[in-house]
Amino acid sequence: MGAILGLLFGLIAYGFQTKVLMLAVQMAAVMLLIPRIIAIFMRALTPLSEAAREFMQKRFSGRDFYIGLDSAILIGHPITIAAAIILIPITLFLAAILPGNNTLPAC
Repeated sequence: MGAILGLLFGLIAYGFQTKVLMLAVQMAAVMLLIPRIIAIFMRALTPLSEAAREFMQKRFSGRDFYIGLDSAILIGHPITIAAAIILIPITLFLAAILPGNNTLPAC
């Protein structure tokens, strides 16, 4: 999926040059490595959230506590990465053309 997106964006940005293949390889590598790196963080965060939940349940017996790890869990999913890669240029384009906007988003 990353190579296909890289090829598509490379063809749009560079035309038919060797940079297109480099961008495709880089996008594929990013989409392969980011979920693995996030998995390492999740293995560290899961015991921490469980310990916090147990601590709170011990202090306030009879209540249920849920510790949220909101976006930390979803960031590593390949679909989320693909959506971010597609939406970043769209966000920059919209920020550039919308009237009254004075800043560009930092991605």
